[in-house]
Amino acid sequence: MVKESKAKLVSVTATIPVAQYSDIRPIVEAEDENAALEYIAKLASMVGNQTFADKITPKQTSVSVDGMKKEYNFFDKKMFALQVIGEHIYLDESGNRYTGGSSLSNKYIDNSGLQFAKNATAKKLAKLTDIDEADSVKVIEDMWRSSGEKSRAWGDSVHAAIGHYVKYGQLCNSMYGDMAKVIPRNPVLKEIVEKVKAYLPTDKTLVSEAFMISKEFMLCGFADLLVIDEKTKEISIVDYKTNESLDDEVKYTTPLDKLIEQTTLGGYEIQLNAYAHIAEEYGYKIKALTILHIGFGKLGEIVVTAKNIRRKDIRPLLLELKRKKGDK
Repeated sequence: MVKESKAKLVSVTATIPVAQYSDIRPIVEAEDENAALEYIAKLASMVGNQTFADKITPKQTSVSVDGMKKEYNFFDKKMFALQVIGEHIYLDESGNRYTGGSSLSNKYIDNSGLQFAKNATAKKLAKLTDIDEADSVKVIEDMWRSSGEKSRAWGDSVHAAIGHYVKYGQLCNSMYGDMAKVIPRNPVLKEIVEKVKAYLPTDKTLVSEAFMISKEFMLCGFADLLVIDEKTKEISIVDYKTNESLDDEVKYTTPLDKLIEQTTLGGYEIQLNAYAHIAEEYGYKIKALTILHIGFGKLGEIVVTAKNIRRKDIRPLLLELKRKKGDK
């Protein structure tokens, strides 16, 4: 979370893993965001128990359909990952900040109407309760923040359940003759995994949570699932989304206002095309980009829907991003 303090300093909160199931959460105030991140990167190098690339192992591995262990690399340098509330911040060992693929479109969202909506809601709350208007704004901010944390926690649980099945399903089958031990016991997550299975090919190599870094641009991120055809070297990129709706209206600024539809789904088109660009840098041909939307029907039933994402020419966008980083 990045915010401006009363002393006009930028405050950055991060989470740095220092041991298994243990971390520290420094709050650093500095003159600007880059200075704060540089200090946090130094702190991570001193007390962190592992660099990000080491955390996901030096080489990402997957067990292919023939039972052979395969190695896949979509990064060529070590990175620090700082878990900032609401997003990841990626830094290399020199302290250079990389743009995350999942947050690329967020840079172009027009939030001009957000302050008006917040103030209007706060005024309504003040009229209906004994909370004064100034405190009402804080109450609304806290309520929205709590709602976001709830949504992220749900999304994290779904991603973890599917990722666990993809990573260890075939190993479990080899050891026990079935995949029962990698199916969640939680009935909701169990049903989700069972329905997602129908979209997972059994004759391709699956790489879960692939960390990818662009060689050309300061861009990186996690792809939820890579489906790799060993014979043709074609790759399909799949991302899981748990939003209530992908059709919510979002107002994007130039150049995204002309490039994508003005919805939540439009922003995800940029994310998947960014991952596609990285995969092509590593010599792969893109077969398909897909979003698996995991949601609920009118009667509360779990619904999994596959949405094909169109290829977009986002190279001009990435070049502009690179230019802006070079100007700083």
